[in-house]
Amino acid sequence: MTVRKRWDDLISSERKRFAARLKARRKELGLTQQAIYEKTGIAISYISNLEKGGVNPSLDIMVSLARALDVDLTYFFEEAPKTGE
Repeated sequence: MTVRKRWDDLISSERKRFAARLKARRKELGLTQQAIYEKTGIAISYISNLEKGGVNPSLDIMVSLARALDVDLTYFFEEAPKTGE
């Protein structure tokens, strides 16, 4: 496997984790994508794409989302707790 392929796989994996954690936290708080838009000004279509892992957010976007969801920025990159723990 080439270095480039490993790098692409790592980025893809982190983007998927970010997407899953973003969506899970939003739902945990009972918020809609509309509500996140109202808190952040981030377009609903962009939020949807983020939750699908289809785009790479900027640092500014990640910070804005973390604030809106009342989490530390690192939350998006942590392993999700296992069910039952």
